[in-house]
Amino acid sequence: MGPGVLTKPTTFSGDTSFNRATFSGELTEFDEATFTGELTLFDEVTFSGDTSFNRATFSGETTAFERATFSGYTSFGGATFSGDTSFAGAAFSGERTSFAWVTFSGETTSFESLAAGRTSYSIGITT
Repeated sequence: MGPGVLTKPTTFSGDTSFNRATFSGELTEFDEATFTGELTLFDEVTFSGDTSFNRATFSGETTAFERATFSGYTSFGGATFSGDTSFAGAAFSGERTSFAWVTFSGETTSFESLAAGRTSYSIGITT
């Protein structure tokens, strides 16, 4: 694996879809990214290395990481999800996954059928 994707800070205006994308770098970083569309979709995405969405803002009605695969260290520290959010069927196989200081303010937040391997969780969720 080579260098990853660094998007700090970036604004994604309008609906955003990374469905079925593969991020194969050592690090994929969406720190401080802002997603302003009604839909932000990362369904069936593969993150092969470490992944960071620290302090990212998802301001639309729906954000989905359904059936996404996170293979390395994964952090959503301090992220804000304003609408309905789903991690249904997502798989976290890295040594650590962090949702510390995350705010979920939509009507529904789903972690249904979440799969986790040898992972320690750090959770500090505000709803």
